[in-house]
Amino acid sequence: MKKIIVELFVISLIAVMAYYFLKPLFKGNSQKSSVRVEEPIVFLDKIHESEMYFIGKIDSLRRVNAALNQSIIKTRSSLTAVKVENASLRQSIDDLLSVHYTETDTSAIISNCDSLAVALVDFKAIDQLKDSLYDSMVVDLQSQVSIKDSMISLQKDECDTLRNNLTSIAYQHQQLLTENTQQREMIKKHRKVKRVLGGILAAVTGVLVVVATH
Repeated sequence: MKKIIVELFVISLIAVMAYYFLKPLFKGNSQKSSVRVEEPIVFLDKIHESEMYFIGKIDSLRRVNAALNQSIIKTRSSLTAVKVENASLRQSIDDLLSVHYTETDTSAIISNCDSLAVALVDFKAIDQLKDSLYDSMVVDLQSQVSIKDSMISLQKDECDTLRNNLTSIAYQHQQLLTENTQQREMIKKHRKVKRVLGGILAAVTGVLVVVATH
C-alpha cells in the first residue's frame, strides 16, 4: 500500500512539475496586441483633410496671383500710354527750344517761354508717374515671385504630409505582419505543449489505472 502511495505521489509530482515547466509557453497567447492600429477610414480622413487644406491654400494663392496679373496688365497698359505721352512732351520741348533759340520777336519769345515752362512741368509730372508705375510693377512682380515660392513650399509640404501618412500605414502594416508571425509561432508552441501535456496526462492516467487494478 505504501509503495502504491509513493508511486502515486511521484507520478503526481512529475505531472505538476511538467505543468509548471510548460506553463510559461502558454503566456503571450492571450496578450493584447501591442500595435496601435488606426482604422483605414481614419487615414483616409486625414489624407482628405490635409488635401483639402492644401487645395484651399493653393487656390487662395492662385486668386491673389490672378489679381496681381490683372494689376500688372493694367500697369503695363498705363506705362505704354505714359511712354507715348512722355515722347510727345519731349518732342514738344525740343520744338519749343528750337523756336526759343531762333525766335527774335520778344513777345514770341515770352510766349514760347511760358509754353516751355508748362511743357516742362507736364514732363516732370509724367516722368514721376512713370517712375511710380515702374515701382508698382516691381512690387507686383516681387509678390508674384513670393507667391510662386509659397506654392512650391505648400506643394512640398503636401507631398511630405502624404508621405508621412503612407509611411505610417506601411509601418503599422509591417508591425501587424510581425505580430501575426509571432502569434502563429505562439499558437504552434501552444499546440505542441497541449500534445505533450496530453501525453503526460494519458501516461499518468494509464499508470493510475494499472496501479488501481493491482
